[in-house]
Amino acid sequence: MAESQEEDRNKSDKMIEVLNKNMDMMNTINQNIVNLIEQTKEMNKLLVSETKANKIQFAMKRCEVGAFEYYENGRHSRTQVLVGNILDSFFRGNGHYLLQEATVENPYYHRGKAPEDDKKAFCDKIVAQMELVLGHKPQVTDGGSGKFAIYY
Repeated sequence: MAESQEEDRNKSDKMIEVLNKNMDMMNTINQNIVNLIEQTKEMNKLLVSETKANKIQFAMKRCEVGAFEYYENGRHSRTQVLVGNILDSFFRGNGHYLLQEATVENPYYHRGKAPEDDKKAFCDKIVAQMELVLGHKPQVTDGGSGKFAIYY
């Protein structure tokens, strides 16, 4: 009978040892899964960032798409250079302040429009051009004091 109890105890100890090993292996597997999930999230962030950078680089070659004339302090210009500067800011991970004094129509000939309406029209048109060039509508925020920031 003492042998039987000793055998039962040995079997019990072996079962506990096997269970502990299995638990250790399960913990290792779980940790590996957690690590894999974290690595996958990081990879997705890199892919999104790379895709965004590629879109911006492609857009930089298309600055003339949807370009329009505008006025800044009475000076006449087209938006290609401005769009290139905005895209450069986006590429560096920054936003870009839109020109405060920019209007779609010559400010000396408002044709009954309020200057603020024309500034809004400029802002709307530049966003529309950026959407054509990028294939994605950038966000615009009012920074106060008539300053608008555009970002992607």
